[in-house]
Amino acid sequence: MTKQEIPLKKIVILFFCVFAFTLSGCKKEKQEEKAVQNLIGVWVNVTFNSTYRSTITEYDLKANGVGNEIIAVAAGSTYTVTSDENFKWTTQNEKVLKLQFGSDPEELYGYVLDEEKGSLTLTSASGTVREYLKDRN
Repeated sequence: MTKQEIPLKKIVILFFCVFAFTLSGCKKEKQEEKAVQNLIGVWVNVTFNSTYRSTITEYDLKANGVGNEIIAVAAGSTYTVTSDENFKWTTQNEKVLKLQFGSDPEELYGYVLDEEKGSLTLTSASGTVREYLKDRN
């Protein structure tokens, strides 16, 4: 080997390493984008409080990073909206959903998205777990 061949081999190896890292980084970004795209939509949770009373929580996550939370109580044949608030939302590393209502601090939720079932499981910082189903309408 001559002195010129060694640096050339190092350059070629370095080029392939950089290329491989770039491709793996792009793949990760695309996976994160897909996860965010799959969060967009209306998600509904129904909690049965008693035989004739339920609390319905609906999150509408829009593509522009804003959303709406509606909480309603259904009792018998009546349906009463108890809360209707707008919020900003974003994700962090495919595992954390951040919601910010007005000027309040961000609320962090661990999330698991099951695309096959159409479910979104949110775990609050206090450990409360709720499953939301995607409204396909």
